[in-house]
Amino acid sequence: MSGPQSSREDGKIISEGMTEKERQAAYLNRLPEGYRYPMFNGRIALESQANNGYKGTDTALRELIDNSIEAGAKNIWIATRCIQSDKRKKGKSTTAVSSIATIDDGPGMQPNLLRFALSWGGGTHTDDPTSLGKFGFGLPNSSINQSRKFTVYSKTADGPGWQSITIDIEQFGNYDPLEVPPAKSAELPEWVVDYLKRQNVELTTGTIVVWEAIRREKLSFIKRSRLVEHLLNDFGAVYCHFLGRQVSITIDDKSVQATDPLFVTPGARFYLEPEQGGAEQTWSEKIVAKVYRNQDGALDLEWVDKETELEAAIDDPEVKIVTMEARVAKFHKGFALGHKSACPPGDLTPWHRFGIRRPRKGLSILRANREIEVIQKFPYKEGEGWGKWPTALQAYALHWGAELRYSDPVLDDLFGVTNNKQGATLTEPIWKILAKAKLDAAMGAASSAVTQERKKEEKQRRQQPALNDPDQPNAATTAAGLADTLIGPPKLSDEDTERGRVELEDEVEAEASATGASIEEARKAVRDRKKKKPYKVDFHTAEGGVFYVPSTNTGLQTVVSVNRAHPFYEQCYERLGTLDDPKPRETLDLLLIALARAEVRDGSPVEVYEAERTYQWSSFLDTALKALDRTTEDERDYDLNNA
Repeated sequence: MSGPQSSREDGKIISEGMTEKERQAAYLNRLPEGYRYPMFNGRIALESQANNGYKGTDTALRELIDNSIEAGAKNIWIATRCIQSDKRKKGKSTTAVSSIATIDDGPGMQPNLLRFALSWGGGTHTDDPTSLGKFGFGLPNSSINQSRKFTVYSKTADGPGWQSITIDIEQFGNYDPLEVPPAKSAELPEWVVDYLKRQNVELTTGTIVVWEAIRREKLSFIKRSRLVEHLLNDFGAVYCHFLGRQVSITIDDKSVQATDPLFVTPGARFYLEPEQGGAEQTWSEKIVAKVYRNQDGALDLEWVDKETELEAAIDDPEVKIVTMEARVAKFHKGFALGHKSACPPGDLTPWHRFGIRRPRKGLSILRANREIEVIQKFPYKEGEGWGKWPTALQAYALHWGAELRYSDPVLDDLFGVTNNKQGATLTEPIWKILAKAKLDAAMGAASSAVTQERKKEEKQRRQQPALNDPDQPNAATTAAGLADTLIGPPKLSDEDTERGRVELEDEVEAEASATGASIEEARKAVRDRKKKKPYKVDFHTAEGGVFYVPSTNTGLQTVVSVNRAHPFYEQCYERLGTLDDPKPRETLDLLLIALARAEVRDGSPVEVYEAERTYQWSSFLDTALKALDRTTEDERDYDLNNA
C-alpha cells in the first residue's frame, strides 16, 4: 500500500497524515517574512477570482460594455484576433480566437483613475444606484475570468496620450501583495491600430481593454465566426433598448442590431407581423407597487391597483412608489425553431430566432432596460398568494416567452441582484406581487395554447389522406434508408444537431402526453420509429415559396417538405400520385430525397442552400412549368383545329 499523499511547496511538506494543528503550522511557515495579511492573497486570490460566475464570453464582455455606456460612449467596437501563423502550434486551428479588444469612444480615464478602476470596488458609480455599473467589480472581474493577461489603454482630451496598465497573473507570486501598478505611456497594439483603420475610426479619447492570454476553456466558442455570431445575438437582445438610441455596438465588421427576444417590437431584428406568422403578444401589465419596511424591518411590496391607494401611498413618507412592466408572447413552432417550411417567403434567417430563444426559456429579468437574468426555476408552492407557476420548463417553453422589467434600484435587494449583475434571485414579495398581477396565469395560458396548437396539428396530420400521410409506409423512404446502410448516413451540422435535440424532446413530450407513457418510454418509442424511417416526405403550403424544403427532423430523420402551392405539386407530384403504378411517384420521392440529402450531407446547416433553392431552382421551375402549361394547351388547340 502507498503511504499518505504529500506535496512540497516553498520547502514545506504538506501531508495527508498530518494533524490539523500540524497542517496549520505548515501553512503558516509558508508565509514570507514580513507578511502583512492582506484581504487578498496574490496569485492564489486572482486564480480563485477567475471562477467568478460568468456564464461565458458574452456575459463577461457585457461588463465592459456597461462601463462604456455609463462613461457616455456613443460607439463600442469588439475586435477579435486569431492565433497568428508564426505562433500557432502544429494542429491548432487558424480560426481560434487568441485576443479580444473592447474599444469605446468615451471620455477616457486619467492615469490615477485608470489605476483605481483596476482595483476591486474601484468603480465611479457606487454612489449612483441607477447606473448599470453599481459595485465597481466589472472591469477586473470579467477580464480575470476570460484572460490570464490583460491591458487597459485610456486616453483623455487633456491627457498626455494613451496610458496603459497591464495585469499579468503570471507575474504574481502566490502570496505577493496585490497592488495595481501605475499607468505608463504606451502605443496601442498594432493589430488594434489596424482594426481601427479598417473601421475608419480615429479616437481622440476613449478606453480600450485588450484580453491577451485568453483562457480558451472560458470562451463561449473558440472559433471566431461562431463566437461573433453568438455575441451578435446576445448583445442584440441584452442591449435592445440601448441600440440605435444611445449607443452602437460593432463586433469585428458586423453591426449589432436591436433584437426583441419576444419578437413583438416592429422594426427590431427578425420581427414579423403576426398575420405573417410572427410572434403574438398575449398579455402585458404595468404593475404599480409601494415598497416599505414591514414590522420586522425587512423590505416588502404591496400592489397598488386603485387611484385612491396610489394617492395615499404618494403622500406617505415611509413608502416608495415603483413600477414594473411584464409581458408574455407566444410563437408557433416553426417560428421559434427556425423551420423554413413554417415561415413566409423572404424570411431567410429564422434559425437565429432559435439561437436567441434557446437560452431564454422562462422569465427574462431586465434592470434599467438591460437584461441581467433568465429565471428558469419557479416557486412550487401554491396558496398563500404564491400563485401557480410552471413546475418545469421543457422544450415546449421555446414556443412562448415572458419578460419583467424594472428600473428603480430600491428593488435590487428584492430581486436579489448579484454584485456583477450576472444574476438575480427573486424573493417572496416579488413572486407574490407577480402572482397577484396574474403573470403566472398569463405564462400558463401561453404554454397551454402551445400545447393545444400541437394537439391540433397532430389531429390534422392523422386525418390526412393515406396518399399524403408522411408517416404511412413508403417504398421510397425505405429504399433511401437501405441506401444509407451502404454509403453511410448524411452528416449534420452543429446547428442542425442542436435543433434536432430540441425537436426530439418536443416530440417525446407529445408522445408521452398522447399515450400516457413515461418520458423514457416515449423517448425510446420515438427513437425506434425514426430509426425505422430515416427519411420522410412531408407537405406544407406557402404561396410564392420554394417547391420543396429540406430539414433534419429531430436529428434522426432527413425530411423533404413539398410545397402544395408551387406548380410543381399540382402539375407533377399530385398527378403522379393518382396513377395505378406507384413507381413514378416513388421515383420522384427518391429524387427529392437525394436533393435534400445532398444539402445536409456536408455538415452545413440546411439554410446555406436556401438562396439557390429560392432564387435559382424554384424560380426557374415555377416559370418553366407555367410556360409548359401554356405550351401544351396551345399545342392541343392547334391539333384540334387542324384535325
